[in-house]
Amino acid sequence: MRDVIVVEYYDTEESVRCRQWADKKKGLDVAKRWLACCFAGIGVVGFAESLGDIERTQIFCTLMGFGFIWLLMQHIWRTSKTVSQMKRQEYELQGIRMILCEKGIVLKTGRRSWQGIKLVIGKESLALLSSIRVYLAIPKTELSEEQISQIRIWMQEAKKAEARGEKQEDQSGICWGEVKKMCFLGFLNMGFPVLALSFSLVLGLIVWVLCYRASDMFWSVLLGVEMGIILLIIVSTLEIMLYRCIWSVDEAKKVDPSAPEMELYREVFPKRKISEEEARELFPDIDSIYTISCKHGRIIMYGYQGFIVLYKNIGRAL
Repeated sequence: MRDVIVVEYYDTEESVRCRQWADKKKGLDVAKRWLACCFAGIGVVGFAESLGDIERTQIFCTLMGFGFIWLLMQHIWRTSKTVSQMKRQEYELQGIRMILCEKGIVLKTGRRSWQGIKLVIGKESLALLSSIRVYLAIPKTELSEEQISQIRIWMQEAKKAEARGEKQEDQSGICWGEVKKMCFLGFLNMGFPVLALSFSLVLGLIVWVLCYRASDMFWSVLLGVEMGIILLIIVSTLEIMLYRCIWSVDEAKKVDPSAPEMELYREVFPKRKISEEEARELFPDIDSIYTISCKHGRIIMYGYQGFIVLYKNIGRAL
């Protein structure tokens, strides 16, 4: 195999810093920030122009509450110590280990083609990412200018292939429609998102009735903002469902675990066994793990925190 770039990086703190920077560059996150800013801006302008009109004020207060709280939630999520600690534990256990080659990004889970991958270079960091996932985030100094130029060439060739209509063939034998159904079942069994959505719908109906009957401007504004927050909870829950059950599955379809390059990956990076102590550190609630059997495989539930899908006898977590 010609021209491969082996990336091996174990600085945990720098990895977390670069990952936080790269997360802000994902297409989905950028779109969410712009949408939140638009809703907040429209709400502020509309509120200033509709003072005195209770019904219009409620509508624009709803948009303000929706937009500003959405921006706040995105900031809290990016700077959350819990999220940073999870990433830190992941990097401490295995570091960053991958191979970049002409065909794509070779990870322990398979080879991801270059199609849909974007190279982002900042002042100190470098990232390879799709619209929803960060594949590589390291200090820029870890790759030479020649290596960065080679990556750009590979990505340009992938774009030309995509323009010609060439697509990566799925030879895994996985029915991705069934995988999405299993992910949806796992999402429902998490419990909390479903409860949050149900509670928000009921509370939203109550607040909507109160908004309809409100005649005082202060209470109209307050109820409008509350309605915006409730609407945000509903939208956020639906977004999580779409991400876990549809978007992440579509991203997994682009990873080929049986690619020829996987042999080279296993030679360069021998499989490392994780001890029970390390597993318990990574998953503190490991005792709450249970399995749901389905027609096409199994769903491994990690309590109320998350789940993975194992499709039939294919040793690959989805």
